[in-house]
Amino acid sequence: MVENGNGSSPSGINVFLIAENRLLRETLARLLQKRAGIGVVGVSRGAGSAWKEIAASRCEIVLTDCLTSNRDTSLVSELFEHLPQIKVVLFGMDEDPDVFLKFTFLGVSGYVLKDASAAEIISAVRGVAKGEAPCPPKLCMTLTGRGQRFPASKAAQNVC
Repeated sequence: MVENGNGSSPSGINVFLIAENRLLRETLARLLQKRAGIGVVGVSRGAGSAWKEIAASRCEIVLTDCLTSNRDTSLVSELFEHLPQIKVVLFGMDEDPDVFLKFTFLGVSGYVLKDASAAEIISAVRGVAKGEAPCPPKLCMTLTGRGQRFPASKAAQNVC
């Protein structure tokens, strides 16, 4: 089920919001609409096979909550297969390094934890629109070998 947004932002950031919880979906859509330069161009209750609606919305960013099942990872894969330019921001996520890495390697642009404020979600959307990759610092360590130091190779020694 897709609800059409009414806030296309021709000179700003166009967002398609997917959130299962109705109160959260409606509240977040209103919050985003009130921010200068952000328009909600589509809203959906669930991931399902929403990539066609997302494509029709001409959004730049998909903002969605708690994609942890195989069905939901398939949505992300479908999005990148059909819309390679799309950026995905996950919000409401647990601080699970394995889930974080799974979605990072799929190509997700932003990762926001479940205890984040509305301001942090909005900041993540703006950051992704500017080419940044917002994620919690602790989880970023998983991308760099979980904070472990590896023996320097000859190539690395020659660079420094």
